[in-house]
Amino acid sequence: MALLGVPNVGKSTIANKLSKNRKSITSSEPGITRDAVLHKVSGEGFWIVDTAGYQEGPKTELDKKILSLTESLKEECELFLLVLDGKRAITSYEKKLIKTLEISDSDYIIVVNKIDDEQVKAESWNNIGPLPSKPLFISSQTNYGLRDLLKEIKRFLPKVDFDDLNGLKSIGIFGRPGVGKSTLFNNIMKQEISVTSHENNTTRDIVEGLWQECNAVLVDTGGMNKRRPKSNVEVYSRRRTISAINNVDVGLVMVDPQEGITRQDCRIIGDLIEAGAALMILAGKSDLGIEVEEVPSFCRFVEIHNISGKTGEGVNDLVTIIGDLLTRKSIQMQTATINKIFQDVTISWPQTGNRACKHFYSVQTGNSPPRIRLFVSDSEKIDSNHIRSLETGLRRFFPLSGVPIKFEISNRPKKDFSKTKENLNKKEKIKGV
Repeated sequence: MALLGVPNVGKSTIANKLSKNRKSITSSEPGITRDAVLHKVSGEGFWIVDTAGYQEGPKTELDKKILSLTESLKEECELFLLVLDGKRAITSYEKKLIKTLEISDSDYIIVVNKIDDEQVKAESWNNIGPLPSKPLFISSQTNYGLRDLLKEIKRFLPKVDFDDLNGLKSIGIFGRPGVGKSTLFNNIMKQEISVTSHENNTTRDIVEGLWQECNAVLVDTGGMNKRRPKSNVEVYSRRRTISAINNVDVGLVMVDPQEGITRQDCRIIGDLIEAGAALMILAGKSDLGIEVEEVPSFCRFVEIHNISGKTGEGVNDLVTIIGDLLTRKSIQMQTATINKIFQDVTISWPQTGNRACKHFYSVQTGNSPPRIRLFVSDSEKIDSNHIRSLETGLRRFFPLSGVPIKFEISNRPKKDFSKTKENLNKKEKIKGV
């Protein structure tokens, strides 16, 4: 099911309310939504596609691409909601949209939004005039009429069983604006889902698609600027990208080979490592013949793959690369091997003085990413140098390229000698008897 209408009639708010999430960015500013944002309506067996607003006579190349994307979706959806603004008169362009839906013989529902009370509802009849079918009056802000709308949607759409994307692995494409994230996303999806443009920050919402070859959800995110967001839209877009960083299983960080790995790229990489995602650095625009060869010292375990979303160079290799990353991320290491490695590493630790700390034993407590718990004599004396030496030792022995390792430091539990003494006293009493 797709939401159609001119800009600023409340399509994104309706999509968010029906799906009970805030995936689409909403704002009083018109033209915020540019891509096709997919919403799942849990328990109802259908999806909602939130589309960009129709604009009569698109002026820029970006406007034309947005309109083209919305038009292409009309062939893929079984039902359409044409959203009108109940507080203003219906426009001639909106009347054309209704006629287009009638001619196409598609199922559609006319939804009149922004009906805050009965008085506004009465006035809206004069605004919208005669319509080919009876409209539904709702308010996406106050939830008025949303339950009736859901019933009407279910009447047109039979409930079907479909794969739950929530159970699939998630792969995110991240990077600064203008590095080619959406171009790569469309290349992998084999269709134009994300709008691409020479303008920076074209993508604002989180755009998702099913990557069948990987049996995973591919996520296209908005570009992360170094500067502080200046508008609410930039703030919301940034929040959604940060949320995606914290929820993906694999992060693909695209960098511009002409600029190399910048400080902002390092920040994105650091956030993904902190979130526990496996990751790969993609040197985009490989068709330019420029390669990125070195990575910063803090992420030397991350490999670089040259790729071009424009020509498709290196794209087919991603399926194998991601499969290997997910396998390494779920590695299970033997406790005996971990302790043998750490025994060799901790020989170089200071054994006397204020920094002296003894390692007793370690065990893997989880995976995806691997988590190692260390038991030591004094956890407060363990610093980043200690952890770095342990991590280096593990990476030399185990295949952990592109996978972060999480360490948990604990003091070894002290023995309770009082119980031992109590047991000895009991034995002496029994002997005395």
